[in-house]
Amino acid sequence: MKRYISYFKNLKLHLVFFFLFLFLLPVQSRALYHPESAYIGWYFNYHLAFFFYLTDILWILCLVTWLGFDPQFRSFFYPRFVLFWLILAFIIWVVISLFHVERIGLSVYQILKWIEFWGIAIYIWLVFKKQAYFIWSAAVIFGSAFLESVIGIWQFHVQHMVGLNWLGEYISPLGTPGLATIDTLSGKLIRAYGTFPHPNVFGAFLVFGLFMALYFSLKPLNLFNRALVACGTIIILVGIFVSFSRVAWLAGILALLGFMAYSVYKKDWINANLLCVIGVVSCATIGIFYPGLVQTRTFDSNPTSINDRTFFNHLGLELIVKHPVLGAGVGNYVPALEKIVKLEDWQYQPPHNIFIMLGAELGMVGLLIFFWILIEIFRRLKGHLSRPLVFSLSFLALTFLLMGQVDHYFVTIQQGRLMFAVVLGLLGALPNIYEPDQKNI
Repeated sequence: MKRYISYFKNLKLHLVFFFLFLFLLPVQSRALYHPESAYIGWYFNYHLAFFFYLTDILWILCLVTWLGFDPQFRSFFYPRFVLFWLILAFIIWVVISLFHVERIGLSVYQILKWIEFWGIAIYIWLVFKKQAYFIWSAAVIFGSAFLESVIGIWQFHVQHMVGLNWLGEYISPLGTPGLATIDTLSGKLIRAYGTFPHPNVFGAFLVFGLFMALYFSLKPLNLFNRALVACGTIIILVGIFVSFSRVAWLAGILALLGFMAYSVYKKDWINANLLCVIGVVSCATIGIFYPGLVQTRTFDSNPTSINDRTFFNHLGLELIVKHPVLGAGVGNYVPALEKIVKLEDWQYQPPHNIFIMLGAELGMVGLLIFFWILIEIFRRLKGHLSRPLVFSLSFLALTFLLMGQVDHYFVTIQQGRLMFAVVLGLLGALPNIYEPDQKNI
């Protein structure tokens, strides 16, 4: 422990801010500007609001201390840095979409958010040149997800907030329109939110933490640390359950099975057996403390959620057809939707698919550039997929992309965007440690 504390003390200031930013990524503490402009009738629409988050402040501090005291950022402008030119093209296209929008203020705000998104990824690509940085990041996310799981489990048991308003915790009283609940024989139950704006985003972050925990299970740990990771993994799995996000449930199951298969492939029978035990203990815990709720959420669930997703995606596709090249304009999905269709106040929502969302706002050109960036990031990992760290992060990124096919938070909501940016950054930085002399990056 002393060795780790000493190592942390010797970190550069920008790295200290970055790891603090990672740990507080779930925090929703924020300031809201001009709230009156975010209402459609009686309904407060998150996607019309201007927020300034605590995580924004931490990211700015990280960026300033990095740019001001560490000149290595200049290497990003190496002429053959393919990702630089792709990201520059993406940002330019986002700015171009600004010139035909309904509400320019929303566009400027979202441009800043996209600059923040890619800025985080670029920072990680350039700074993470030691495997220790990846391990520290995994440990920080694991620890943060563990604490969020405890908060979520606590919320679900008391069925209300637990007094963490200062961290941005907010759960409406039962009966409030828009509150995320599940129907049971004894009435409605409020799903766990953690410090997130919605249980689905909470579940996604716990999936992030689960992957980091499973990565640590692949490492040669002593008995105490292995037990610590196993216990933390079980708590995170229970936290994923009380989010009642079916997508997070499927992602959690996929993660466990994938890491089991990887352990068998590597002939790591100890870890394969440990993961089986973790899965059995987690299922037994859920079965004992939450009997009947699995069936309630999976088999007896109201199909409205699926129907709504299909409906919102159809509206997004309509906007793509109407604006195939430039899109509706960055940040202007909801205003553009208001112009073409009359809906209930609460129904003006983004499509529940990140690619439809990007195509609707930025047109097919913006969507294709985004695809190209993803392909370039994955292309650079060719030949290294069997390594534990590369496997873990690639598997996580693919899981996030699959989750993004049924929800939009990875490109629309602060915590979701930050998660996605961090994962793409970590994935893109892996060649720094496995191919340090690679030039055409």
